[in-house]
Amino acid sequence: MSLLIASIVTLFSGPLVYDLLPKRNQWLNLLDGFIFISIGGLVLAMILPETLSHGGWWSLLFMLIGLLLPSLSERIFHGRTRETHIVALFLGFLGLMLHAMADGAILALPEGHDHHGHEHGVSGWSMALGVLLHRFPIGLTIWWFVRPKQGLGWAMATLLLIGAGTIVGYGAAPQVISMLSTEGMAWFQAFVGGSLLHVVFHQPHVHEDGDHDHHHEKENRWFEGAGNLIGAVLLVFLITEHLNEASSPWLLKMSQTFVDLARESAPALLIAYVLAGLISGFMPDSYINWLKGGSRARQATRGMLVGLPLPICSCGVVPLYHTLIRKGAPPAAAMAFLIATPELGLDALLLSLPLLGTEMTLARLIAAALVALMVGIAAGSFAVTKPQKEEKKSCCAGAAHKPSFKQKLQKGLREGLVDLVDHTGPWILIGLAIAAIADPLMSSGMLTVLPKWAEIPFFALLGMPIYVCATGATPLIAVFLLNGVSPGAALAFLLTGPATNVTTFGVLAELHGRRTAVTFGAVTLLLTLVMAYATNALLTDFTPVAATHEHAHWTWYQIAALPMLAGLYLYSLIRRGARTFFAGLVAEINIGPSHAHDH
Repeated sequence: MSLLIASIVTLFSGPLVYDLLPKRNQWLNLLDGFIFISIGGLVLAMILPETLSHGGWWSLLFMLIGLLLPSLSERIFHGRTRETHIVALFLGFLGLMLHAMADGAILALPEGHDHHGHEHGVSGWSMALGVLLHRFPIGLTIWWFVRPKQGLGWAMATLLLIGAGTIVGYGAAPQVISMLSTEGMAWFQAFVGGSLLHVVFHQPHVHEDGDHDHHHEKENRWFEGAGNLIGAVLLVFLITEHLNEASSPWLLKMSQTFVDLARESAPALLIAYVLAGLISGFMPDSYINWLKGGSRARQATRGMLVGLPLPICSCGVVPLYHTLIRKGAPPAAAMAFLIATPELGLDALLLSLPLLGTEMTLARLIAAALVALMVGIAAGSFAVTKPQKEEKKSCCAGAAHKPSFKQKLQKGLREGLVDLVDHTGPWILIGLAIAAIADPLMSSGMLTVLPKWAEIPFFALLGMPIYVCATGATPLIAVFLLNGVSPGAALAFLLTGPATNVTTFGVLAELHGRRTAVTFGAVTLLLTLVMAYATNALLTDFTPVAATHEHAHWTWYQIAALPMLAGLYLYSLIRRGARTFFAGLVAEINIGPSHAHDH
């Protein structure tokens, strides 16, 4: 009973803190930053894995519907924005009530109310501590969104409803856990979780004092970033506590996959950011002119030849592509470079020989070169680069003035480690997150029921949205081949996986527009299918190489690179605020601070 009382007290402590803080923009932005990260992270890192474990991959679809449906309704029913948002608010808080019932059941575990308390021991108390800690942001969120426009009565009623759900879950723990573990309930929770994300993405307090000058805006961003940091610390602690439980296999698998991918990506990303910055600072105009020379076919060939041997993964090539476009490289050369670079570096080529065999390695090399060349020609023929912001120049700088080596170095490092991190960091993080979410779905046995005729299209489509490294994908493909996957299907995944993902599509849409991004993906998919079917036709007697996949271990350079990369992303997030940091990802649902509903 003591844990139940403590959870209710913690729930109401959020509104108390809100009322005690001064109602100034700085403190409101701090609270907004805290809620954005803590509640958004709670849905994505804890509620979503639980719904996936009970409802399968359909839970992702229901969460996406819950996220996008309110925005679509606002566009369809003009003038009904406030009513639509109230519905989304109601659904989101209904999801919180269901979550509160689960919290109450968890609080009953260490006190023996589920009649199996002796089996939980220290882990039960650990979960109870996590429940108590995340009650504070839930109470604060309710007060933050409901009271400003709906009034004190509705805010108190919502808090009492959450508290009642906790009491019900505490008193009927076995029945509640059984109810919430059904497939239909998991889908419903995913849907209302998406609705809650829609609510959190909007700000009920936006510049209430009307002060919009640049100094205050920059100061408010830092306050929002501080709130983001506090929310992130709390979220990491909650996830860490939750991972200790055997009841969270999906969350554990996702976390391990995310860390593994981040570990493998960190060195390449750091090298790419530094290299991209140095290219920006020191690249002579003659290099860009060399890429511009000749027909589109020649431009694409040069971009392909430069990119193919470079050992840079799909995440690392994005900053380089961004820099090439900003320096004026033709789209045909830049897109061929974008495809060729992550498809097959020297490290991936050397690893392919022992794991995939000579035939498969040769097919991989030829297919990667042809796809890069043809995509560069096709997509580059109509791609139009959006106007980029011009760099500020000193009014006193003479036309003949040449920057010194130090000035070039400083400019290049700032371009690579600050500006490019701002542009590409959010896309890379979301790409890694999607790959982490997809990993348990792929390893759950869903591929065993796949008919042979659907193998190649399935693996080609599977590789398109997720992030895979050309080197890291090689052992995975070796295992696929040993388990009966055709060489064409394996090649399809090796082509689309490294070259196309959410990160790539997002940056292409930002630089060239959606039409170019969609066409880029369509042409890549079509060429991949052609190469894959040709491979199956040529390698009719293909025999996979017997090889074992050893568990990857941390290297010294990965241990050094990952904290450095995390520091760059963390600095960008705190300096800009999470809303601005992630604004480009969800422009269609108006996450940015310029969009404010009538709450």
